[in-house]
Amino acid sequence: MAGVTLVAFAIYLLYQEIPLNISTWGLWTILNTVNCVTMMRAGNKQAWLPAGYATGAFLITVMVIKNGTWSWGVLETLVLLGTLGALYVSFKVNKELGIVMAVSAMLIAGAPTVYDSWLAPASESWWLWAICCISSVISAVVASGWTIKDRLFSVTGGLFNALMFLLVVF
Repeated sequence: MAGVTLVAFAIYLLYQEIPLNISTWGLWTILNTVNCVTMMRAGNKQAWLPAGYATGAFLITVMVIKNGTWSWGVLETLVLLGTLGALYVSFKVNKELGIVMAVSAMLIAGAPTVYDSWLAPASESWWLWAICCISSVISAVVASGWTIKDRLFSVTGGLFNALMFLLVVF
């Protein structure tokens, strides 16, 4: 459901100019892919939520190239290093710790979007955040166990998307 919503938002961007940060959506593409990989490596055989997010974020990144802004600074560099660290840890040290690192990097990558929405909410994107929040909550509820590999991504994704929904609506 979240992946389809992100694809719909990417199509929506063909017709609406919503200023988005190319580097943020590019990093989210990479981070969601890394989250999917680290969750599968840890034994989650149903990592559909991050796979859907990765697909949708990739399409949004492609659409944002047309009229988005490029902003790369210390935060983006730290997120990229955290992502590489998460991959290393997942493959060489501890699979669950790799998930924690990848999810943490994803949340940090969202900081510029939260800040931008705080300053200038894009109220036309309310449905994106609402449906992604609902998708994350459903994913958390139906997960097979209360483990890092099964619920950390969906619970934190639900909280992040709920925050974004509240910022753009109120």
